[in-house]
Amino acid sequence: MKFRHFLSLVLILSLNFSVFGQGINFFHGTFDEAVKEAKAKNKLIFMDAYASWCGPCKWMSSTVFTTKEVGDFHNANFINLKVDMEKGEGPSLRSKYPLRAYPTLFWIDPNSGKKVHEFVGGAPPETLIAQGNVALKGFDSSAELKKKYDEGNHDPETVYALIKSMNRQGIPSQKIINDYLLKAKDKTDTFTLKIIHEGTLGIDSKAFELLTANRAKITSLLGKSAVTEKIGEACRNSLNRAAEFQDKSMLKAIKDIYSSEKLSDIPCFEKEADYVFNSKSPDKALNAESSFDFIKSCSKDETTAVNKLMDLNNTTPAGSKTSKNIKSLLVKIGKKSKDETVLGKIAEWF
Repeated sequence: MKFRHFLSLVLILSLNFSVFGQGINFFHGTFDEAVKEAKAKNKLIFMDAYASWCGPCKWMSSTVFTTKEVGDFHNANFINLKVDMEKGEGPSLRSKYPLRAYPTLFWIDPNSGKKVHEFVGGAPPETLIAQGNVALKGFDSSAELKKKYDEGNHDPETVYALIKSMNRQGIPSQKIINDYLLKAKDKTDTFTLKIIHEGTLGIDSKAFELLTANRAKITSLLGKSAVTEKIGEACRNSLNRAAEFQDKSMLKAIKDIYSSEKLSDIPCFEKEADYVFNSKSPDKALNAESSFDFIKSCSKDETTAVNKLMDLNNTTPAGSKTSKNIKSLLVKIGKKSKDETVLGKIAEWF
């Protein structure tokens, strides 16, 4: 009987650990120790400033922080810390990082100690990840890392951090990526696989070739969705290049790759691809037609559709097929819409 209870306890514990293992791995230590860790790993600190009595705080801890997508994102990008702002070192941190409600989520630069971003209140996973991305855009360590790189520090961890920071800030990183991959003898160690993933900026690159060749290993390391999303991102990044050179074979390759990943927005992506490609075409009628098709099929809401249709009409010859289609669609939206702002814009336009 005791042995049976023991087995039950082991099973319960193992299930609990498997659930918690999917979420955020919070740092166990003081704030200063977290700062030291964040500096060493060139990451922001994500600090959940909570109180033990706070309902939304408990909800975040049990429901949001434990999800796989939130865990994957935060563990990859931040040193994560939970601080009860009413106990221990909480009150002293509260004087440095004032808050007006619980929970308050802070993203802190470990080098300056300054707050990069904050968000007040509970949030679902998608909102929390979006806020994290806002914080990442405000955290630019590329100059410091580039200085290390130029001084000869080309170890994988530094190169990965540099590429990631440059990509985040929109600074061209392709040369550093290619130089590293050309010299790397082992292209399957952890940081080189991360560099391949981060460095996949288009489908016509060495990094993309290596990503597809090492897909199973990178998936095991970073997760299936991270690889699929990176391939989708590479396809989108390659659209402008295909359009610039009017390379139809590249356009077809982009569509085929994107479709093979079975991403949720395949129909709209294909229309967007035609829209981007034809935007560089000297055939203005074709350009207007693909623009209309994209707006009609893929606008997120009525307001976006109406604004884009009116902008397109300004560059479309009067009396053309597309001009007539724009007018017809605006009438259709006007008949169905209950939004007074949208109806007012359409009435004013006519």
